[in-house]
Amino acid sequence: MTRLPLHQRRRWVRLGLLVLCALVSMALGWVLLASDQKLDIEQLVAWVGLFVSLAALAVSLAQFFPPLPPPTDAAQLADDLAVSVREQWEEEVTARNLRVPRVIPLSWSATRRPVAAPPEETHGGTVDARVLRLSLNGRLEGDLDQAARRLAQGYRRVPTGRLVVLGEPGSGKTVLAAMLNLGLLAEREPGAPVPVLLTLSGWDPVSESLRDWIERTLGTAYYGGRIDIPRLLLRGQRLLLILDGLDEMPEASRRSAVRVINESCGEGAGVVLTCRSAEYQDVIEGGSPVLRRAPVVEVAPVSAADAVAYLSDVSWPAGVVWEPVSYGSRCTRICGRTPAARWRRPCPLRWPSP
Repeated sequence: MTRLPLHQRRRWVRLGLLVLCALVSMALGWVLLASDQKLDIEQLVAWVGLFVSLAALAVSLAQFFPPLPPPTDAAQLADDLAVSVREQWEEEVTARNLRVPRVIPLSWSATRRPVAAPPEETHGGTVDARVLRLSLNGRLEGDLDQAARRLAQGYRRVPTGRLVVLGEPGSGKTVLAAMLNLGLLAEREPGAPVPVLLTLSGWDPVSESLRDWIERTLGTAYYGGRIDIPRLLLRGQRLLLILDGLDEMPEASRRSAVRVINESCGEGAGVVLTCRSAEYQDVIEGGSPVLRRAPVVEVAPVSAADAVAYLSDVSWPAGVVWEPVSYGSRCTRICGRTPAARWRRPCPLRWPSP
């Protein structure tokens, strides 16, 4: 659950107090009408006095929470949004059990696919292979908060603030994007741009501009449908966009999406884009321009050793036991035939020859 800005919270508190007093008054009125007793003048005056006192109490309580005008300073609005975004992703990380027992090891390196911007664009006009390696090769493991901070520090070394993250399905691109979001929020200075992670599957670049989609999405998620505050944040370049899941868009929309991102994000705007490796290469080979001034990294699949070590440290429920399975028993359990029988008929699972 996201945290509302202060002026909206006060507005809801005032409204809640008035509604509570109104409900109490209605309940007392119902009790009065439901009773069969006839009231004399003194009792009637007492009841009227009670209702007047309730109304006065509601007004007095509401004065403790005077309405505040919505802030118009982009820096203050950015700070309020940063609090809401951080609370949201802290809850999301906890719900996904990403902290326990630790971060699943993720590693990445500069892609070898022909999909990156020229090095002279991504490094301010200089080509330095050593710096390129330090900026784009990495590995995360251990405590989630510390790993997220290291990831944010690595991202800060990219001079342009732009990055494309590729990987196979299930390789951890979204987890990496969420960790980057948390790491950047943890090190964010007051008034600095707010990293916001948005899923691209809800955007149609043909019928809606990128700015309109961002305003609508943030307005729905954090501002009760209002788009004036997201619009002000965009104009003030107070947002750092982390756009997750280009491959989740329809194939016909992907090329338009990259082109629109290039056109909409100005020179000083940071942006991180994630996509499946093959799909992104298809987009570029299909005629789309690369994301300008953005190096491209590719997340490696989790190795078998890392997966085994991670699963071994998880606190599984009672009765769950992980143990090595031999080739013969695995084949017998899954397809119902022994390895000897497999040589007489092709095994439907196509196990490699021992």
